[in-house]
Amino acid sequence: MLWAGLAGIFLAQSAPTIAPDTTLPPPPPALAAALDSQGYPDPDNIEWMRGAFADASDTQKAERANIQHWITNCSRLGTAEVRANLAAMGVSLRQKPEAFPLPACRGVIAFMPPQSLRTDWPDFHRAYSAARNDWSIFRYGAKLGFEAVPFDPDWTSEEARKLLHAVVREQVYRGALGWGHNGPATNPATLAALQMFSSLNIAREDAKNLVMMKRLVAKKGWPGIAAVGKTASNAAWLLAQHADRDPAFQLRVLRLMRPMAETGDVRKDNYAYLYDRVMLKLTGRQRYGTQATCADGKHVPLPLEAGIDVDAERAKMGMPPIAEYIADLNGMFGPCPSAKAD
Repeated sequence: MLWAGLAGIFLAQSAPTIAPDTTLPPPPPALAAALDSQGYPDPDNIEWMRGAFADASDTQKAERANIQHWITNCSRLGTAEVRANLAAMGVSLRQKPEAFPLPACRGVIAFMPPQSLRTDWPDFHRAYSAARNDWSIFRYGAKLGFEAVPFDPDWTSEEARKLLHAVVREQVYRGALGWGHNGPATNPATLAALQMFSSLNIAREDAKNLVMMKRLVAKKGWPGIAAVGKTASNAAWLLAQHADRDPAFQLRVLRLMRPMAETGDVRKDNYAYLYDRVMLKLTGRQRYGTQATCADGKHVPLPLEAGIDVDAERAKMGMPPIAEYIADLNGMFGPCPSAKAD
């Protein structure tokens, strides 16, 4: 068998999505005026951010407080919804989970200026304007790249094509987060502002991809290798891996992948990565050491399940020893300044 223990997590049955018993009010007027028809911030209107800066007026600071209260409420309701959906599947979140905001505010959260930029409004405006120009060029090039993705013999169906194109888009925007390491040289303030644009577009792509994946799974089950080919099946896993704001969907996918990993219709290492991603949310621990954080500038595995031989577990899934994996992370990404899962 590929796993042991935690049987209740896998034996419990799925249940319909449950909405929270209260609803999120409309966003405050100062923010609402800056949102597009899908609820994402319009990059042409950043005045709603003004209250986060030290030199803001009392009115702007009050508007900022109202926006922050709305975001806090959005996160609280979203986390309650996640807890309810998981409870209907027979499991619960760990004691102190990360926040799971409702879709209504995820774009706003993604586009908030980082603390490093909140010192002076004119300085931020200059950095933001420079980043906006750079991002426009990048976005144009990315669009050309999306449209030029060549035909792949592994696209055995329309589902395979959609999966491959979705991964190209989300990976391009995720890759842009490393602009300062792998892209054109730029100053730290402009780089931080560029990452706001990257985060906003990642939020958009992840939201679209989650809707697509839910429809696909509901209609045809999990897209295994036999159904869509190796490349597209791997792409489907990556999209599920990044569906972190819906742990109930990730758990459902994990349950579907389990028997397919046994038969070879799903890559075993894909199952292992998603297993760790889900279990860290549900129990605070992982089995295969795939999810890392930072300590003293280096990647280290997040907590492991008690009493396991991680290298033996990894070997069952065709994965290299944990020390080799962590060395690869440190070599690939270099020093890491913050505690964030990879």
